[in-house]
Amino acid sequence: MKNCWDTLGLAGIRARLLAAFIMLMVATGASADGGDGVCAPLYVRSGAIQGSSTCFANAWGNTPINLSKHYCVNEPSRITRWCGTPPDDMWVNKQGIPRATEAKQCKPAGATEAGAIVFKRQHYIKRAVRDGLNLDHAEAQVADEISAMRSDLVPDTNTIKQITVDGLPVEFRAYMRADGQISVGTIFVVH
Repeated sequence: MKNCWDTLGLAGIRARLLAAFIMLMVATGASADGGDGVCAPLYVRSGAIQGSSTCFANAWGNTPINLSKHYCVNEPSRITRWCGTPPDDMWVNKQGIPRATEAKQCKPAGATEAGAIVFKRQHYIKRAVRDGLNLDHAEAQVADEISAMRSDLVPDTNTIKQITVDGLPVEFRAYMRADGQISVGTIFVVH
C-alpha cells in the first residue's frame, strides 16, 4: 500500500491541515446562536410579538415543542431575550409577521369600560367537570382577573394567566379582539 502523504510534501500537508481547521471553525460558528435560530420561528408561530407586553406569556405558553426543542420554553432567559429584542425589519417584512407598534398597543374605544367578556364554555366544560372544577366560581374569578388587567391587554393577542380557584391551580387563556371584546376560550386545572 502506498503512503499518499509522501507525494504531498510538507506544503501539501500544511494546506490540508489549514483547510480542515477552517472547516472546523466555520462549522462551530454555524451553531453559535445557542438555539435562538431554532426557537425564534417557534415563538413567532406561538403568536408572540416582540416588544408587546404579552410576548413572554404567549411565547412560553403557546410555543409548539418536542423533545429536541424543549429548551425553547424551559429557559425563561431565552424567551426574555427574544421578546426584548426588536426584530430585524427586513426579516419581519419578508415573513409577514405582525409587529407591536405604538398604534397597535393603544386600546380601542370601549376597551376600558365594562366591556363584554365572552366565555366559550363549550370548549372546556368536559375537562373542567372531569377535574372537579366549579365553572361558576372559575368564570367569576377569571372575569375579576380580566377586569383588573384589562388596561394591560393588547388587542389581537392571547393572554395566559394562572390563578387559584377553590384551592385548585387554574390556567385561563383570553383573547382580546380589536373591538375590545374579550373571549375566554380555555379554563383548566393545571396538573
